[in-house]
Amino acid sequence: AAINCTIVENHAGDDGGGMFFGTAKNCIIYFNTAGGSGADHDSTTVTYSCSRNTSPGSGNLGVNPQFVNRFGGDYRLSSTSACINRGNNPDVMGSTDVAGNPRIIYDTVDMGALEFFGAVHYVSPSGSHTFPYLTWADAANNIQAAVDAAPEGTTVLVNDGVYATGGRAFNGFALPNRVAIEKALMVQSVNGPEATIIQGAGPIGPSAVRCVYLGDNAVLSGFTLTNGAALATGIYFPDQSAGGVYCESSAVVTNCTLTGNSGNSAGGAYQGTLNNCTLTGNWALAWGGGARASTLNDCILSQNYAELQGGGAFQGTLNRCTLTGNEAGNEGGGAIFAELNHCILAGNSTGLLGGGADSCTLNNCTLSLNWLTVIDGDGGGASRSTLNNCTVTG
Repeated sequence: AAINCTIVENHAGDDGGGMFFGTAKNCIIYFNTAGGSGADHDSTTVTYSCSRNTSPGSGNLGVNPQFVNRFGGDYRLSSTSACINRGNNPDVMGSTDVAGNPRIIYDTVDMGALEFFGAVHYVSPSGSHTFPYLTWADAANNIQAAVDAAPEGTTVLVNDGVYATGGRAFNGFALPNRVAIEKALMVQSVNGPEATIIQGAGPIGPSAVRCVYLGDNAVLSGFTLTNGAALATGIYFPDQSAGGVYCESSAVVTNCTLTGNSGNSAGGAYQGTLNNCTLTGNWALAWGGGARASTLNDCILSQNYAELQGGGAFQGTLNRCTLTGNEAGNEGGGAIFAELNHCILAGNSTGLLGGGADSCTLNNCTLSLNWLTVIDGDGGGASRSTLNNCTVTG
């Protein structure tokens, strides 16, 4: 089965230029050719998809999908595409599209591999700060201004620089954020985390500023988040948590570096999905020095610290992650109360239980040289955990 795929510009000498047999759901199968029958597909069960071969299945379209630049190889949907919001949500597999953006915007999934994000608003230290910031010349000088100007479903593109001004609290809470993204936007840097920095304000206390708040279906891509902190008092979630980024459950953080952030809980990140991120040198007064209750895919967690539990991660799911040199005061130097799949845990430490992991489920993981900082602790590698097909050495 092909689900939320874009199948274009293919050729078959016989039948089914794009697809032959099988099932297609939420797909765009267009601009293919065949020597025989079915230029786009043949003998295929098709539903909620766009192709020139009109099909009896439910929800299908037979119109041009209106790509941004077909001849330039840009198969994103343009704002005029009929494929926007025309898919079928129950068929969706996974929470993100192939670019790592939320799979569903505006409540209904799009057809094709790439979910639609609309017009672009620009941010640059050298811009003229002319609302609504629709060109580089008119770019906003701070990220928050462009975020506030951008309608839901659009993109904010950020040029190189250190962004240490602007921002606000969200939803009536007390802790200010350098950037508060309360709608489904893509906020993306031009040149990645090395060149584009969002700087909060520490330490933990009344003058603290978190780096970023990220609402449902919002995406943050290609930034360094540093020196963010949380309040010492107030509502625990969110005011005292996550100096780096506080995410709602469907928010996505991609290709970001979180470093030097702090909170009473979740020094670096709370909730959300983090893809290809580095969390290093973050700390929590209690739980989750690196992250708490997040899904982390292909991430590096290093040198994070929690005074109580979960130096690297507290709760959540970690897939293909590397956890090194994290420390917790009591339990779970690398991770605690988490599921870890195909992860490496090396050189993590804690005082009492589980230098590498405590109270976790570990599948196909490697644990090496994890240790306890006190003589009478238990489980240098892992404690109170279930290990399936794992290697423990050191």
